[in-house]
Amino acid sequence: MDSYHLIQPETVGVISHFGAVQDEILPEGLHFITAVKTKVVPIDVRIQLVEDQVSALSKDLQIVTSRVALNFYLSKKKANIIFQELGLKYEKTIIAPTIQESVKSTIAKFNAEEVITLRPKVKQMIFEDIKTRLEKNIIIVTDFSIVDFSFSSEFNKAIEEKHIAEQSALRAKNDLEHIKTEAEQGKD
Repeated sequence: MDSYHLIQPETVGVISHFGAVQDEILPEGLHFITAVKTKVVPIDVRIQLVEDQVSALSKDLQIVTSRVALNFYLSKKKANIIFQELGLKYEKTIIAPTIQESVKSTIAKFNAEEVITLRPKVKQMIFEDIKTRLEKNIIIVTDFSIVDFSFSSEFNKAIEEKHIAEQSALRAKNDLEHIKTEAEQGKD
């Protein structure tokens, strides 16, 4: 029994004959297939977004929770390999663990304060690591973003106390300068 199969825009069709994945990949459009022996699996090749939340320990053992976003797409020419080797749950089995491991291993190289002050460097290191790892699985990464960092309440409190202490020290220094200036003016 022959039939037609429509491959939607921004997808490709992976062909399987009696369960065996074929080398041929169907581009978007209408295709004539033998329905009894042939199955066509659509694979989305548009840019996709995965968001994840990762908790990691910094070099100074502070808990850093990051919300991240990753843009990627699948190679049209290698969709059959992706289907055969990774399956259709690649986001859960390949991408999510890669994001988790890359963020955790990179954050561990920095103190919590550096994670904030060196954010562009941290982002770039995570991006490069994820990109390298996923390219091995024929997943092309186009962008990576750190949407948000958050820290433990203890760390936030310590930062606030440090800021208050710095402000108090600055105020005391200014008061001392003011007293010195008044004393010098009193001598005149």
